[in-house]
Amino acid sequence: MKIYGNRPDGINNGVNQTKQGGAKKGGGLDFSQLLNGSLEAGRPKAAGPPPPLSPLNPLQQAAPVDQGRQQAAGAGIDTLELLEHLSSLLAGPEVSEGALEEMANALEGKAEELMAARDSLGQDDPLRHQVNEIGILSAVEAYKIKRGDYS
Repeated sequence: MKIYGNRPDGINNGVNQTKQGGAKKGGGLDFSQLLNGSLEAGRPKAAGPPPPLSPLNPLQQAAPVDQGRQQAAGAGIDTLELLEHLSSLLAGPEVSEGALEEMANALEGKAEELMAARDSLGQDDPLRHQVNEIGILSAVEAYKIKRGDYS
């Protein structure tokens, strides 16, 4: 495919780009030449291969994660899942007292675990606040169950 006429950028490259009666007067530019020229001009210079990243967790190699933070985050996630299970129990038509008592004991244990994890984190760690909030919520829900709010 040949391109005739003015190029969009206004450069004619000294090629006669007129067309008369279907026959070209001078040599037209081949589309593939234009495309390759544009691609070559827009390509950045190669800086070398990028460092390899883990396919499962690209941030794993970027910065090592503190074990205390990992444990605190894991305890927080486990507690949130337990609270979600409590929500599904309470959504049912009938909830047994035994299931609620078991849930209250599990929530109290998780609250204590979260408070210990919170104390192992630094004062300026943003995870500390989140772990504290989840611990407080689980302790409050355990207290509500034991007080009989959900019976």
